[in-house]
Amino acid sequence: MRQRKPRNTAILSAFAAVLALVLLAALPAAATPSPRKKTLTVAHGPVTLPYVDAAPEGASVGDVRTVWTALTLPGKVGEIGYFSGSMLTVAEEKPGPDQELRTANFVFVVGAQANQIVVGGIAAYNKTAPTLATTSITIRPIIGGSGSFDGARGSCRTVHYPDGTWTHTFTYFLGN
Repeated sequence: MRQRKPRNTAILSAFAAVLALVLLAALPAAATPSPRKKTLTVAHGPVTLPYVDAAPEGASVGDVRTVWTALTLPGKVGEIGYFSGSMLTVAEEKPGPDQELRTANFVFVVGAQANQIVVGGIAAYNKTAPTLATTSITIRPIIGGSGSFDGARGSCRTVHYPDGTWTHTFTYFLGN
């Protein structure tokens, strides 16, 4: 009678243990819901931007503009928060003649003070204009958030209308 060789149970047990660890490690990632896309649009009326004219006099690198204005929902009455921030001129004659590039640091507070969306980025402006041209659309990145917007990432689409009003539409994801 021929005798069977015993199976190497130690190798099979080790393989099973490694496989179980790999599967367990993958479960939390599979169980975590993917971030959901959200959209919020806020509006405000015309704005006046206080202006700090850095030397040399006139439009030049280093000029700073600031903003603070109340926010509403589009077509609605009643404040829901505010928008505040600054823009810094960082390049002249870019992307073309009579234009300049300005970086932005904007904070949108919606509801409670803790509910903030922070927007940054860069855009081209007419050198003599305090704001984006009317009928223009600018897209900037959302660089973070807090409170109801904790961990927000995405983009902000800003539209300046001919009547001087503005909308800012945030398309963002929360979570991982």
